[in-house]
Amino acid sequence: MILARLLIHHKHSQYIITKSEIFGLTNDDLRLVSTIARYHRKATPQKSHLPYSSMSREERLIVLKLAAILRVAESIDRGHTHRILEMDIKKTASDLTLSCRAKSDLSMEKISLSNRDSLFEEVYGMQVTLVRKK
Repeated sequence: MILARLLIHHKHSQYIITKSEIFGLTNDDLRLVSTIARYHRKATPQKSHLPYSSMSREERLIVLKLAAILRVAESIDRGHTHRILEMDIKKTASDLTLSCRAKSDLSMEKISLSNRDSLFEEVYGMQVTLVRKK
């Protein structure tokens, strides 16, 4: 049963957000936010997925960009232990380096990031690297 919940976590997130009334967000905003949540895990957006396929090209691009960023953000707090205390970001043409001051080792976050950074690389054309500041 737990495995079944994990397999549909992203779809359930989309459903909950779609059915919510969040102050300040229109139905279109909720559709956009829920679709971003849908892709915060493993699946990549496909034209066969609703409501992604019904979005305008501009909205689909927003979903891709924000889902890619969300995956990186979730990866760097994968253990939900708040190990990272501060972060400096360095961007070059082909790389995004996240230099972190952390409470402890960042091995789990680095592994998580390496497993989930392909969408970011595809969308932004940059490889993301997580390093611990000395």
